[in-house]
Amino acid sequence: MAETLFLNWRENRVAKCAFAVFGIMSTLLIYGVCQEKIMRVPYGIEKEYFRYSLFLVFCNRIMTSIASAIVLMASNKSFDPIAPFYS
Repeated sequence: MAETLFLNWRENRVAKCAFAVFGIMSTLLIYGVCQEKIMRVPYGIEKEYFRYSLFLVFCNRIMTSIASAIVLMASNKSFDPIAPFYS
């Protein structure tokens, strides 16, 4: 059973879903650990703490947007939205 589940993972929706969930959860876990480390460790000569967590989230969103654009350009897919704007 497990052999057929993972041998045909490209066709198997359960395996694809499990892979996507694992990828998203592990990425969020790593991001949370890194953010906590940045916020917890003092920096500089005066040993100040990083106080602007919103800036970290902003940087994450910008980098995610850039990475998504690169993947779209590499796959030759359109940047146009698929769903109509009014819905």
